[in-house]
Amino acid sequence: MNLNCNLTFETFLDSAGSTLLESLGFDSYSLPPMMKSCEVLFLNRIVRGVGIRNTQGGMEFFSRDVSLRHFYTVGPLGVVSLPQKADSKTEICCLFADMFDYLAYLTLLREKHGASFPRHCDCYVMNDVRNFIPMMLDVVNYGRIHCFFPNNDWGQVMTATFTMKNSRSRSEARRYLDYESLYDFLMAKE
Repeated sequence: MNLNCNLTFETFLDSAGSTLLESLGFDSYSLPPMMKSCEVLFLNRIVRGVGIRNTQGGMEFFSRDVSLRHFYTVGPLGVVSLPQKADSKTEICCLFADMFDYLAYLTLLREKHGASFPRHCDCYVMNDVRNFIPMMLDVVNYGRIHCFFPNNDWGQVMTATFTMKNSRSRSEARRYLDYESLYDFLMAKE
């Protein structure tokens, strides 16, 4: 979802940004180093929050002053690509519908609930359904693709489409079957 505003400031994740993410249930020790503290000009006021750059240079931005549950795109739409290694791709990748599910995955990896989750893999976050085709093209050469999409009609269609296009894809939704999303699963476990 696009947010009609301008990014005014971006810096390394500060204590206010870490505190915001911790208040949402995320482990501050598992946050990706690309996560930033930032400010946007929205409806003639400065709004502080956190963000991460997408592949097209836009910022996936979250602030409680804008939304309680969604990252919004400031600038161009794009997939968030989070490689395990900066200089090469791994054999495995994990796909997420939004940043909340990706951050829940990172938090769960540090807990017993995530002990059997795929590790040491590249991750891609869609954030907007319009990024579906670009994400599909980004992951075509991976040996294994793990889809952490929501347990709803939309998530099932996305997973089925990936599986039809790439037989190496598999749904991970069974891991949080009683919950709509991986983030909801994380919140229930706390």
